[in-house]
Amino acid sequence: MNKYSSIKYRPSILLIVCCLLSSCRGSKTKSLSFEGCRATYVEYLGGKKELYAGHFITNAMELEAAQRKLGDCLCEEYLKTRDSTIRNKIIELYNEKETYFTPSTEITTNNFDSIIKHRKEVFDTTMLID
Repeated sequence: MNKYSSIKYRPSILLIVCCLLSSCRGSKTKSLSFEGCRATYVEYLGGKKELYAGHFITNAMELEAAQRKLGDCLCEEYLKTRDSTIRNKIIELYNEKETYFTPSTEITTNNFDSIIKHRKEVFDTTMLID
């Protein structure tokens, strides 16, 4: 074996090492975006992250929080533009079935102005974990 034969294997070894390192990461950042608004969230490799003994935050919780952040941003954008596409997306996000967050008030699409008026409460991302 000459000194140049090991060089041809180095790119393959480097590629394998890079793949292993990237797959070992515990989480990755993802984002939702629509009409100039963007909300980022974390997706955990195991589907959840332990906050403290026996208490976890899940990927679904992170996604729901990001949807709410996006909804809040879109409300702000709607106030500037009154765009019907943004209005429809806000209604879609409001009507999204959620597991971890529950709207504090019942607002229908006939009462869209209430969603805009109470956007901070409607799209609140505060979560109490006991």
